[in-house]
Amino acid sequence: MITNLAMSALLMSASAGVFADYKLDNDNSAFHFLSTKKQTTTEVHQFTQLSGTINKQGLASLSIDLNSVESNIEIRNQRMTKELFETNLYPQAVFTTQVKPSVYENLTLGEHTTTTIEGMLSLHGISQKITTEVMLVKGKNKTLTISTIKPVVINSDQFQLTGGIDKLKQLAGLSSISYSVPITFSLAFSHQ
Repeated sequence: MITNLAMSALLMSASAGVFADYKLDNDNSAFHFLSTKKQTTTEVHQFTQLSGTINKQGLASLSIDLNSVESNIEIRNQRMTKELFETNLYPQAVFTTQVKPSVYENLTLGEHTTTTIEGMLSLHGISQKITTEVMLVKGKNKTLTISTIKPVVINSDQFQLTGGIDKLKQLAGLSSISYSVPITFSLAFSHQ
């Protein structure tokens, strides 16, 4: 069930100590998404366990542990992992992209730049192309932070998640839950 893309990303992560130029600092990174229920109530959720690398050629990988979803309501966390993400089958989401090293290597301390990245998101057993604009900031000790400039909107039907959302709606007794989910992130990478 794991696509070739996801397998490649996992292999790249496993060999991060040998080939990685940058490694994701989970404690200083954030990955949030919004959900809207009953048409007017929007809530902020997050994933707390992230891992990733950027190798010397600029191949970047981000892995999200879907079991680490945090909605601030334990029963909702459990329902999301079981009914929506089906983490027993698909425990991770993986995004891979290529960034030219010259885009970030030539930045000076505190300097930033923007770039458009295009990559593949593997989620719920399906891979889809995702394009977004990000800001890159060079920090102390050659750290690199990559952040969204505007939210990335994921539609549930792209990844066959609509049935899971309908199940969550039924379990919670809600009239509606949005099928479009805006995502924002700020990813801190430390130089290896």
